Amino acid sequence: MKTIQIILCTIALAYAGIYANAQNSSDSVRITYKNKTVVVKPQGDESFTTIKFKDTGLKKKIVVKVAVLDNYEIAEKKIEEQLDTNSKKVYNMLKYKTPEQRKHFIETNYFATFDLGLTSTTNEFNQNTFNPKIGKSVNMNIGLIRQNMNLLKGQFLLSYGLSLNNYYLKYENKQILQQLNNQGYLVGIEDTINSFSKNRLDVRYLTIPILLEYHSRSNKFNIAAGVEIGLNGRSKYVLKGENNGSNFKNKYDANLNINSTQFNAVMRIGIDNLAIYGKYTISDMYQNSNYTSNQNPHQHLYSVGICFFGI
Repeated sequence: MKTIQIILCTIALAYAGIYANAQNSSDSVRITYKNKTVVVKPQGDESFTTIKFKDTGLKKKIVVKVAVLDNYEIAEKKIEEQLDTNSKKVYNMLKYKTPEQRKHFIETNYFATFDLGLTSTTNEFNQNTFNPKIGKSVNMNIGLIRQNMNLLKGQFLLSYGLSLNNYYLKYENKQILQQLNNQGYLVGIEDTINSFSKNRLDVRYLTIPILLEYHSRSNKFNIAAGVEIGLNGRSKYVLKGENNGSNFKNKYDANLNINSTQFNAVMRIGIDNLAIYGKYTISDMYQNSNYTSNQNPHQHLYSVGICFFGI
């Protein structure tokens, strides 16, 4: 007899654990997840309450929906409708991590940076022919891969990676083309045959950025400074215009002895969700070996702009 009573009590307790009936309107539901408890009280004859837990260990959000309905079968159907299993996942492209979230010594990110800004050049002597227009010339930097080394408490980082650094240079006088003369020196020659509507010089590098970063504990202020080493420099002309009533668009390699390597000083500053950058090319834009001391324009590229994905 005692055995039968134990079995019946066990079944009754199990049933009560699955379907709990409230005794009065002041009853509540307690939801506990990893030592955190949230109390939910009914908000009328029919109501839905959403509870969100943040699991920092799993790096996930736990969502619990509590329904107060009269009929269980109807409630089960409505709960499925409320869950919205077809909702799209939202990706946060601005990856501003707090120091507490940086748990690993080395973290790897792909396409972690995208910078867009204005660019021009400085010369050691005035030579307006070779100065790009600051308002129309663009610098675009695309980070392909980046690793962050956690040096101290998630606030001091050493970052390095691989990027594409592109310059799109437009000049004041579209009819002037840069060329190398018979002595191998850079000169500007006016084209009197074609009428150009676009005269752009593209310069591209594969770069290795090495930056030391500081992030405040609240992540309201971030700063990074360091260098970029540019390799495999290439240049090409993009020309668009008209010749005797016929329109044309040409792209060809610009043999201007652009330096195949580049050395940049870089600084990035972020306040809240806004980040800006500045970049200055320490090395000459053109190879020194092709000029005498008084003929080299000694041009240095510089850029300022916005960091869309943070520093």
